[in-house]
Formats: sequence, C-alpha cells, structure tokens
Amino acid sequence: FSTLIKRSSFFAILLRILYRLGNAGGQTRKALQLGRDDDLRGLAVCDLLHGLKRLELENLVVRGLFVQQRQRIGHGLLHGHDGLRFAVSLENCRLLFGFCLEDVSEGRFTRFEVTNVKKDKGNKYLHYGVMKSGTLNVGDEVIATVDTEHRKAVSRAHSATHLLHSALRQVLGDHVHQAGSLVDADKLRFDFTHFNALTPEELTAVENSVNEAILDGLDIVTKEMSIDEAKKLGATALFGEKYGDVVRVVTMGDYSMELCGGTHLDNTAKVGSFHILSESSIASGVRRIEAVTGKEFLRMSNEANLKLAKAAELLKTKPSDLLAKTESFVSEMKEMRQNVEHLKDKLLYGDVERFLFAAKQIGGLSVLTATRTDLSANDLRKIGDFLRDKAPKVVAVLATINDNKVIFVASCGAEAVAQGVKAGELVRFVSAVAGGKGGGKPDSAMGGGSDVLKTDNALAVVDDFVAEKLGI
Repeated sequence: FSTLIKRSSFFAILLRILYRLGNAGGQTRKALQLGRDDDLRGLAVCDLLHGLKRLELENLVVRGLFVQQRQRIGHGLLHGHDGLRFAVSLENCRLLFGFCLEDVSEGRFTRFEVTNVKKDKGNKYLHYGVMKSGTLNVGDEVIATVDTEHRKAVSRAHSATHLLHSALRQVLGDHVHQAGSLVDADKLRFDFTHFNALTPEELTAVENSVNEAILDGLDIVTKEMSIDEAKKLGATALFGEKYGDVVRVVTMGDYSMELCGGTHLDNTAKVGSFHILSESSIASGVRRIEAVTGKEFLRMSNEANLKLAKAAELLKTKPSDLLAKTESFVSEMKEMRQNVEHLKDKLLYGDVERFLFAAKQIGGLSVLTATRTDLSANDLRKIGDFLRDKAPKVVAVLATINDNKVIFVASCGAEAVAQGVKAGELVRFVSAVAGGKGGGKPDSAMGGGSDVLKTDNALAVVDDFVAEKLGI
C-alpha cells in the first residue's frame, strides 16, 4: 500500500502541480471519473485526492491524443474502435491509475477509461485507456472525480492492512516485516517475513485482534512530520525502504503507527469486519495472507449462509443442527459401506469353490488361471488371499483388464511355496509375456502388462512354470 507513493516529497510535488493547473476557459467541459479495472487503480487515485481533501479536481486540459504505437491523431477519439487502446496526455499533470474522461456538457456523455499511466521518452505522462463513448478532443477541459463507493472499499482494505500488520507483530513477534502488499476494493493481500506456517490458533488470534481494533472504533489520524520525529514516535517503516525528510504518518489509536502515503478511513470501525481467507508460503521465509473486509465480507457471509440453508434443507434439518445431522449421516454411510464390503467378500468367497473345482493337478498342486473383467485388482487380490488360505497346495494367477492394461494377481499356498513355487517369481514371468513386469512376496504378488491382447498367452505359461519348478 505505501509503495504506491513512497516519498512524501514526491507526493508534495504532485499536489503542487495539481494546484497550479490553469483554467482553459471556453473549452468543452468534461469529467474524469474513477474506473474499476486494475487492482491498484482505486487506491492510487484515492491516495492523490486524499491528500487534497477533495473528491474533485477541475481545469485539467487534454494536450495530446495517441493511438497504439504512440501515433498522434489530430481528430477526436470516437466510440467503437473495436477495443483499440488509446493514450491521453494532460497539460502539466500526472493523474494516477483509474480515471475515465466524461463529457457532461449539452446533454452529451463521453467516457474514456484510464487503465494505466506511463512516462514517455520526453518525460510526459501518457494516460492509457479505452474509449467507451462519445468524443474527446485536444484542448478539452476535464474534471477528475472519484468513485466514492470504490474509494471507501479500498480505504477499508487499506486501513485493515495496517491493522493486520500490527496484529501479526503482536501475535508472532517483532521479526515480522512487510514484504509486499496489494490492496483492492474490500480485498487485501499482505506478504510478511516469518519462518513457518501460522497455526490455526495463531490465525484466529490475528483475526480476533484485528476485529477487536475495529470494534474499538479507533480514530485514524494522518500527520506529516520529519523522518526523525516519526522514528522517535516509533512509526513502523518498510524494511530497507528509503524515505524523504518529510514523511506521512498514519496512526490508529495506540494500535498502529506506520509511514504511508495511501488513502485511509477516519475510524477503524468503518472497516466493518475483517476475515482471513488463506495463509500460505510464497518464498523461503515469506508468508502471504489474503483477507476481505466490509461489503466483500458481507457478500461472502451471505453466500455461505445461503449454502448452509440449502444444505440443511437437503438434509431435512435446521442450520443450527446441520453439524450433528452430518455426523449422523457420515456414521450411517460408514456402517453401510462396511456392510456392502462384507456382502461383497461373501460373494467373492463363493467364487473360490468354483475356481478350485476347475483347477488342474500338476505334481500334486492345484493350478488355476482365470480372467475376470468384472472385478477390480483389489477384488482379485481378495480372491487370491481366500484361495491361498483355503488351499495350501494352490497356485493361482488371476487377471483383469482396466484402462487398456492387464493386471495379474498371483497367490501360492504354503505347501506350494515349500515346493519352490513362489508367487513373486511367477507373476514376474507371466507379466513379461504381456509386455510388463511384477513382483511381490512368495505367497502373494501383483504385476501388469500393456499388451492386453496377450493376456491369454501370459496365463498359458503358468502350467509350464509350475512344472519346471517341480522338475516335471
């Protein structure tokens, strides 16, 4: 926030330039109003006008009109240029982000929205933007006015940013320093130095501290003084920032005192409410908090309440009983899921007898293979475990196909393992035929292959593998 106008000397020069603007009498009278497109637009405009204690600046004269690659145009800017971006030069004046030119004379309405301000090679400031309606000509006289609602919203977020900075230092310690910020209408983003993530308790403490300062209705006082006097008072400055001899100090009761050139409320109570949305890391030793204030907080609260009411309606309960009702539903769902799994296991166990009945006898071992496309890999593993536990002499390889890949599950009973037939080696041998690999324990293993068409060929090698291991 205070990085927008870092030096009070520069701010003072801007003010003197605006006061010296001449009156271009006889020219068409137009108006310049605050736009809303850019993140920092409202803040920058309000910074300038806050210092003037005025919401309107008059007698600003258009001295140049440019289009695209700074090509000067001699006629007016007309509405409907297919979104082309223009630039306007004002006589002896630099306005900040977020204005629009408006013609209010003789019933006409001209609107030129300014989205950015840059200095050209000739040290003249160009006000870039988009023509929305009407006509704007060189020599036109314009008026700068502020969108008061937008200004209030930005001021709420800006003043809350100062409160947040102070609260973080109170809760976490004096090592906390501002590392960057962004202020928008009732939204703010604050970067600060800290060595680890904030705990839920710390976030709650910070948020509560800010809201207590808001409820206390602290007066917000802005004063200009020497940098030495500000330091003696204990004003917080940006770490590593350079300041002029005269600085602007913003004080909020005994809660906060910072050097800042931005726009603020006159009392913390006007912030309304403050709520932290998130806290995260953006670099080593740098954290970021995003928060909302004022009307944005009310909008989000109303939206959350509507969702809460809808959820309560779906669960046929009152919003106040929603948590208990949800816990009850979760418990019921958990019980139902367990019952489903139990029934499913019974069905899978029923397949064991059918598999064993169809098994081949090789050297006294029951060898079986099967493909089940209706079962998941986890279901196959369960069947394999059932077979292994029920029949010590079993050697089983089961296959299923999912997402154009074949999955193999191998299980070997205790006696089969004792005779040298191990599931890990078996599934590795089978998977290789299908263009894959596998492995696992001697009694249970899993593998897979990418060549689905070779699934039957892979299962066909099981008999030879067992016979070879048994020396048959």
